[in-house]
Amino acid sequence: MALSPRLAQLTITFTIDDATHTVEAWSDMTALEVVRAAIGRAGLPSKCEAGICGTCESRVDGIATRLCSVPGRVIDGTTVTRPGHTSYEGASR
Repeated sequence: MALSPRLAQLTITFTIDDATHTVEAWSDMTALEVVRAAIGRAGLPSKCEAGICGTCESRVDGIATRLCSVPGRVIDGTTVTRPGHTSYEGASR
C-alpha cells in the first residue's frame, strides 16, 4: 500500500488586481484554488481544470500562467493579474 504524501498547511500572500490577499491553503491546492479561496469562485473562470483550455490563464508577475496547472505556492509573494484588468494587456511576458 502506497503512502499518501503528507499535506502541509501554507500561508500564501499575493496581490490580485491591486488588492493583497492572504490565504491559508493546503500544499496540494492549485493556484486556481488559492485564488478562488481569496476572491470567490466566480472571480476566475475555469472549464477543464487540467491546464488545457486556458480559461483560467492569468499573468503571474507578468508571465502567462494557467492557474489550474501550477501549485498554489507558486503565487506566494507575486502579483496575479486577471484578463480584463487594465494592467493585463500591458504585462510583459
